[in-house]
Amino acid sequence: MRKAYIRTVAGIILIALSAGLLFWWETTGRDKMLTKSVWVAKHAVDAGENLSMSDFKKINVYSENVVKGAIFDKNFSISADDAALQFIPENAQITKKMIGKKTEIIPENKSIYEIKREWIKSMSSSLRKGDVIDIYDESGSEYFGTYTLAFVKDREYQEVSNPESPRKNERILDRQYSTGSVEHIEIIAFLEEYTNIFNQAEVNGKGLLIVQRRV
Repeated sequence: MRKAYIRTVAGIILIALSAGLLFWWETTGRDKMLTKSVWVAKHAVDAGENLSMSDFKKINVYSENVVKGAIFDKNFSISADDAALQFIPENAQITKKMIGKKTEIIPENKSIYEIKREWIKSMSSSLRKGDVIDIYDESGSEYFGTYTLAFVKDREYQEVSNPESPRKNERILDRQYSTGSVEHIEIIAFLEEYTNIFNQAEVNGKGLLIVQRRV
């Protein structure tokens, strides 16, 4: 009699444990064991569009469906000047290559062109990547357009930057130190725009004035 009672109780316990395990597996266990939590886009985002954390959410994805470079970090954050470097479809998993600064985005039909040191009559040593400049002929009478700097290089073709990370709303006059001397600059421009500059400097042998705009 006692053994039968023990078997009955043991059976009930096993059934309860099995039911509990099944419930756990169907509610949370499956996700915990087979999926990973990744950041995805809440909605479609166009290339060049400014980003905020409200554009993203976390969802669980089966491990075999996680894309290379997907972001899992729960402390993932977006800064004020971050933008989409490419079109991001709704619910697409986010990778670091999809997000960057506005200055990293090259508009359609534009490219990066070098302004050689020997072309330049005058420019500020405080120029940095991302700055906006106006280009004039050496007399200041002919205007060749306004451009964003893609790169600012030294003699070794290394990027010239501040020794410390730039502060938000940094002023030009605060740039008292740098990692090198500016040798040449590279601008983002249409081919036609660069051709005008090239003809002025290289073909006609006339210098350029690089006028830095306020940051």
